[in-house]
Amino acid sequence: MLGALLLLSFAAAADVLRSGSLPAWRGLVFVVLTGGSCILLTGLPEYVFGITDPHLLLPAKVALGPLSGALSLTYLGIWMGMVAEDKLQRQLSVVGAFLLFFVAIGMAVWAICADAQHDRTLLATSAVVNLVSAGMAATVALRGMVMGDPLARWMLLACGFLWVMVAGLYAKVLHLTANPWLWVLTALAAVAYFFVVIVLTLVRNRSQKYLQKIARGDHSHDDITGLHMGSVLLSKVDDAMWRSLRAGKETAIVAIWLNNLYALNDQAGQHIEHEIRLRLTANLRRAVGSRNVIGLMQARCYLVVVSAVQDRLVVAKTASRLLKWISQPMDVGEIVGEPISYTPDVGIGVVFLTTKAHRAPLPAMDLAQQLAQAAAQLPERILHEDFAPISADSTATMPL
Repeated sequence: MLGALLLLSFAAAADVLRSGSLPAWRGLVFVVLTGGSCILLTGLPEYVFGITDPHLLLPAKVALGPLSGALSLTYLGIWMGMVAEDKLQRQLSVVGAFLLFFVAIGMAVWAICADAQHDRTLLATSAVVNLVSAGMAATVALRGMVMGDPLARWMLLACGFLWVMVAGLYAKVLHLTANPWLWVLTALAAVAYFFVVIVLTLVRNRSQKYLQKIARGDHSHDDITGLHMGSVLLSKVDDAMWRSLRAGKETAIVAIWLNNLYALNDQAGQHIEHEIRLRLTANLRRAVGSRNVIGLMQARCYLVVVSAVQDRLVVAKTASRLLKWISQPMDVGEIVGEPISYTPDVGIGVVFLTTKAHRAPLPAMDLAQQLAQAAAQLPERILHEDFAPISADSTATMPL
């Protein structure tokens, strides 16, 4: 149990260092405080540090449990997101957390002032308080499940693990006679509780971030492939063109148009489309490498930007390699047990930008997409064109 809690603590600390967000800090405080309370009740600190006076750590033992309960109820209310809407959840989460906080202070003061003969009474009282706290958390989760929260049933399961963990830990600290398997069950319940809670928190936080992204109108990355889109892609293309300009070289913008992306949606559902896009993205990354910019103009149009072009023949070979890899037949739908043969219908448009045309990334990207759409209707499947400044006429489109 100690090893699992230390691992979770390191993971929570790493998340804080990586993001520094409020949810990350909440996760770290939860793991450290609640995990520390569990470790105290096992008697490990006395064994490691050779503490012979059992009364020395008693205030922490009886107070950290209710304090952890108050923190857990507060975080549970935030996680449910319905505290402001439901009176019962508000009372249990907010009012219950305040009560447990003051109970924790009272237990600590009582433990400091009382003599050693009251130690067992203090521990038993703390056990009752923590079991009631676990029951309150389970009631909040049950209420959320009744009100339609799809994750609440798993939180209710976590509360069940919490109840077993609390009962076992206090049975240990009270030196109750029990089968050794009870201590094994207690350790397993503790690890399962922390694991389920952390996973559920991550899932809910990811969902909230996605909603915030939609609310802000932030579409900088495609949710399926993770590729750059919109303004972020435009800035990446502009950066690539600037590198070419600094080197005195051309830039090549390669658009890959997937003509039949939605061909199987009516037959097999949208998950087929997602699988196709993921596999094509993987093939695209393999063919292009990590140096070049890769993004999406839209769901059916991939974009690759090659900066500082040394030789147009290299770009031509890259386009041919892309056509070969992306046009390969594949069996999709195997994950759901309904494999369907699918052959991508692809067209590729290549636009070369000279140093004089490096101030117009968006028109060049649009031209590359138009070429790719036109190429999808031709036997060659690849078209290329030199992009001239707006005031000049473009050269004729020709197969590569």
